[in-house]
Amino acid sequence: MSQLLDGLQRELLRPDTIRYIAAALTDAINRLVDERPRVEAEVRAARGRAAQRLQRLIGASESGDSPIDADRRVLQRATG
Repeated sequence: MSQLLDGLQRELLRPDTIRYIAAALTDAINRLVDERPRVEAEVRAARGRAAQRLQRLIGASESGDSPIDADRRVLQRATG
């Protein structure tokens, strides 16, 4: 077992292995940085849709209307 761990440590400390790992991590971080604005926009849009739906449900509840009926009316208006 000790020989296996020693061999693994030697491989991980080789300069070319370190360069490979560093490059892979750099690529992964850059992808996350590049994707962040899109993900944030998707989250904001989803939050906005959820807020609108919640407002419709609250409005339906306050008016004594069924939330399902309110959703159907909104869907009918959207689809024309």
